[in-house]
Amino acid sequence: MKINIPQLALVILIGPSGSGKTSFAKKHFQSTSILSSDFFRGMISDDENDQTVTGEAFEILDFIAQNRLKKGKLTIIDSTNVLKAARQPLLKFAKSYHILPIAIVFNFSEKTCQDRNQLRFDRQVDPFIIHRQHYQLQNSLIEIVNEGFHKIYYINDDTSVDEIHVELEPLACDRHLIEGPFDIIGDIHGCYDELIVLLEKLGYQQHLIASPIFQEYNLFYKHPTNRKVIFIGDVVNYGPKILETISLISNMVHEGNAYCILGDHERFLLNWFKSCGKNCHSSLKKTLQAFESIPIGIHYLYMQYIQQFLEQLSYHYLFDHGNLIVSHAGMLQNMQGRISKAVNHFCLYGENISEPQLGIVPSYQPEWPAKHSGDARIVYGHIPVEKPQWFNRTVNIDTGCVFGGALTALQYPEKKFISIKANKPYYEIDELTNLIT
Repeated sequence: MKINIPQLALVILIGPSGSGKTSFAKKHFQSTSILSSDFFRGMISDDENDQTVTGEAFEILDFIAQNRLKKGKLTIIDSTNVLKAARQPLLKFAKSYHILPIAIVFNFSEKTCQDRNQLRFDRQVDPFIIHRQHYQLQNSLIEIVNEGFHKIYYINDDTSVDEIHVELEPLACDRHLIEGPFDIIGDIHGCYDELIVLLEKLGYQQHLIASPIFQEYNLFYKHPTNRKVIFIGDVVNYGPKILETISLISNMVHEGNAYCILGDHERFLLNWFKSCGKNCHSSLKKTLQAFESIPIGIHYLYMQYIQQFLEQLSYHYLFDHGNLIVSHAGMLQNMQGRISKAVNHFCLYGENISEPQLGIVPSYQPEWPAKHSGDARIVYGHIPVEKPQWFNRTVNIDTGCVFGGALTALQYPEKKFISIKANKPYYEIDELTNLIT
C-alpha cells in the first residue's frame, strides 16, 4: 500500500488506542514533526495516561501545531481523533494556514487493538476505553468522508503494515528547484499572431510535434539555450485564434518548454466542460464558436485533450528557491507555495470577487502588493494595464493585447520587459452584454 503525503500537509492520524498510530508515525515521519497528545500528558504530569491533564496537553499540541503550519512545516497529529469534535479544530488550523489536511484512519478490529494493547510493555490503556474509542470510530467513518480532508487513507486488518510505503511529494505548485531563466508572458486571450512574433523576438525557434490526430495544431517553440516560457493564464476567450493559441501552449507544456498557470478564463472553460455545457460564462462566446470549427472526425478527441490539459494546470508556481512567484491575479504573503480553496480563489481573481475588469485600466493598482514583504518577486496579470511597472517587488504584465494594447514578456532573472504591439483591437466590450444560454 502506498500513501502519498504532500511535503506540506497536516496529517491527522485517526484510530483507537492500540491501533498502531504511534509506531506508524515513528517509522515514517521525522520525530520533530510528530505531535503526540500522550507525550504532552507525560511532559506535564510524568504520566502519559493521566487524563486529568488532557486539556493542558491539547493546548500545547494546538499551539505547536499552529506555529509549525505557519512556518510551512509538515505536521503529524498523533492522538485518537475518533470524535468529530477532536478533528474539527485541526481542520480549521489547516484551512487558516492554507495547508492540505490528510487523514490516515487505523480501522482495525477491536480485537486487534485489544491484543496489541496487551502486548505493550511501556503502558496499557483500560480495555473499556479502547472499546469506547473503537465504537466512536465506527460511528465517525461516514462523517470523515464529508469533513473536508484532501485525501483519506484507510489501514485495516487486511492491510500488511510492513508493506505500507509513505512517500512525501512536493505540491503541484512547488518548482523551487527550477531556477530559470524564464520568459513570463502576460494574458494572451487568443492573440496568436502576436504571440508568435513575441516568441521569435525572444529567440524561440519553431518545431513540430508528432501528432497524427491534431495535424493542424502540431506547432511548438523551443529556445536554443533552454529558456522556458511561463504563461500566466487567460490564454482563451475574446481573441481571434483561440484554438491555435491553446494548442501551441499545450504543446510547449507537454514538450517541457513551458509552464502555464490556470487563469479565471480557463476556470470558466473548465466549469463549462464539467457541467456538460450548462455552466456557461459570458466570456466563452468566441471560444465556443472556435470549437464549432473543429472537424467532426477529431472533435471529441480534441475537446477531451483540451479539458485534460486544463485540469492539470496549477493555480500558481513557486520557482527559484521561492524567489519567483507566478500567479494569474496575484498572491498574498501567507499563501505562497500553499494550496487551499482560498489560495486558488485569490490566484484566479485577486481582490476582485466580481466580474473581471474589461479593457485597459491605465493606473490600476490592487491593494495586496502594498502588503507584500520578503524577497520573492511576484509576477501576475488579470487586469490589463498600459505598461508594466514594478511596485514593492510585484509587477502586472498584462498589457491588454486583445484590447489593442500589447503582449508583454518579462525576462527573468534579467527583469527586462519585451512587448509586441497588438495588430489591432480584437474585442469590443459590448460584445458580451448578454450571457450565453
